[in-house]
Amino acid sequence: LVLSVVSIARTETVLYFSERDGEFVLTHHRGLDRGVLAEMALRPDSTLVQAGLRSDRVLVLDDEAPIAEEELVWARQHGFAYALAFRSGRRPLGLLLLGASRAGEPDLEMLAYLVEEAALAYERALLHETLEDHTLGVVRGLVTLIERNNNQDAGGTERVVRYTQALAREVQFPDESRRDLIY
Repeated sequence: LVLSVVSIARTETVLYFSERDGEFVLTHHRGLDRGVLAEMALRPDSTLVQAGLRSDRVLVLDDEAPIAEEELVWARQHGFAYALAFRSGRRPLGLLLLGASRAGEPDLEMLAYLVEEAALAYERALLHETLEDHTLGVVRGLVTLIERNNNQDAGGTERVVRYTQALAREVQFPDESRRDLIY
């Protein structure tokens, strides 16, 4: 997502703050050195975060933005010109801060569309993960039922699965096929 934003916004600087337990933690970045990044943090109650999350579009960080003066000064000192929420439905997942564009005004509509599509991809990945967890639960339930009906040692199948995983790692079995092997 960060690399795509860099390309579309034609900027060198992008920060992505992930929402984690009500806090916004810098998790991905491009364009700032580590010394500057060490001081980067966003309070969830800051006007920058709140305005970015309330906006359904790309928020331009100019004098018209509903942001406290000291936060606007901070954003400008670090070269940020735009803020954009990354959300799943109405739930905030994170916030992007973008530097000024290198080549004129960026295509803000395309940028908003990219972030929306990325959020949909994120939701699909979560759904896929949930379905995999349910499938694994069903398989484990069937294994337990089979072991109980065949008077086998409880957990024997789990031990075989662990041996299979270890052997697959040892022979460098492809990761993408390992789950099928385990099932």
